[in-house]
Amino acid sequence: MTTVQSIAQFNKNRESARQEQEEFLSSEEICEDEPLKGDFSSVKKEFSDQHPEDVVVLPEFGGKYKIVNNIYTPLAKALWEKFKELQGCNPSAILFVKIEEGKKTSCKKPVFMEIGVLSQQWQEIINQMSKRNFTHVIRIYEGNIDKYQQSFEHCLVHLYNEMRKISPDGSLRNYDVQGFTEVISNLKYGWDKPESILPNLIEAGDWLSMKNRQGTLPFGEDRSGENIEAKKF
Repeated sequence: MTTVQSIAQFNKNRESARQEQEEFLSSEEICEDEPLKGDFSSVKKEFSDQHPEDVVVLPEFGGKYKIVNNIYTPLAKALWEKFKELQGCNPSAILFVKIEEGKKTSCKKPVFMEIGVLSQQWQEIINQMSKRNFTHVIRIYEGNIDKYQQSFEHCLVHLYNEMRKISPDGSLRNYDVQGFTEVISNLKYGWDKPESILPNLIEAGDWLSMKNRQGTLPFGEDRSGENIEAKKF
C-alpha cells in the first residue's frame, strides 16, 4: 500500500511540476504578437556596443533554435549606421535566433523575420549567462527563407523592416498600411518574390540609391497589369 501511495504521489508531483513549467513558459516567453507594456528603462537610446556578435554558444549545436548574432549583428550595425530612421534602436541589444525549420505564416503570407521584446525576467537570465544586456529578439525563419528563395539582399530589407519597428522607448511600433514608407515607396511591387533581384541595401546606403539601382537590375516578370486584367472576368 505504501508503494502504491508513493507512486501515486510521485505521479501527482510530476504532473504538478509539468503544469508549473508550462505556465512558466507560456507567461514568460518572448512577446510575439503585442508590444510588451512595462519598464523599458534598461533600453539604451543611444548605441552602446557590447560586441554581441561574440555570443556564439555552440558552433555544432544541433537544436531547433540557434543563436546567430555572429552573422546578423554586423549587418544590423551597418544598417543602423546608414539609416537615420533606425537610430532609435540599439542593434547591440538585439538577440538573433535562427529557426532551422521555421515556416511561420501570418495572414497566409510567409514570415521571414519577426521581432519581439524580451521580458524583464529573460533579460536578467540572459545577462547572468552572457554578461550582456539584450532587450529584443529577432527570429529568422530559415525554412521560409529557403522555400521562397530569399537572397542576401532580400534578407537585408527584412532585417531593416524588423529593426524599424523598435521605438526609441523600446516598445514596438506597428507597420504602416502595407509596410514602412521607405520600403513601399522605393522598392518595386513584389520585391520579396523569389524571382526578384534587389540591390544591396547596405552598399546602396540610402533609399534613393536603392530606387535608382533597381532600374539597372532584372526584376523578373512585370505583373503590374494583373489586377486590371482580372477585373475583365
